[in-house]
Amino acid sequence: MGKFIPYLTFAEFPPFYTQSLHKNYQGRWGFNLDYKPIPSFATYFGWVSAVLIAQKIVRKSIIETITCVIFHSDKSCFARTWDDRMLSSDAVLDFKDIGFFGRKIYPNTDIVEIKNAMHDVVLSADEAIDDYLQIYQTGLQNILFPQRCAKTSR
Repeated sequence: MGKFIPYLTFAEFPPFYTQSLHKNYQGRWGFNLDYKPIPSFATYFGWVSAVLIAQKIVRKSIIETITCVIFHSDKSCFARTWDDRMLSSDAVLDFKDIGFFGRKIYPNTDIVEIKNAMHDVVLSADEAIDDYLQIYQTGLQNILFPQRCAKTSR
């Protein structure tokens, strides 16, 4: 449908994810709401069609040449009204799909589940951010200094 009538309005995304981030609502971050407004921008059939086509291409791809780590929450929350669980879960994507498709696209990737993380892991509560940064730092040290890390792990 998006190919034939790309500017037909589909729907607005629910406001909950932006509300879970912004400090004027239930979140803790300040950012320009002109760029991520509440309510959200209109969604067009053409945009949805382009996203679905791109996802299909990516799902058929296998990328083995770059180091990749995929971080995601340990749960998802798709409530139709505000729910405090949105502050400690992925309210955008199904966390199981992230791991499943991540492994298909990047067969050699590390997939790391972060307890109580939001969709954007680094915008989560402090404990989830700390877990993410600790795992990220350790992984980066292993990549940059593999000999030193091997010596210290013995």
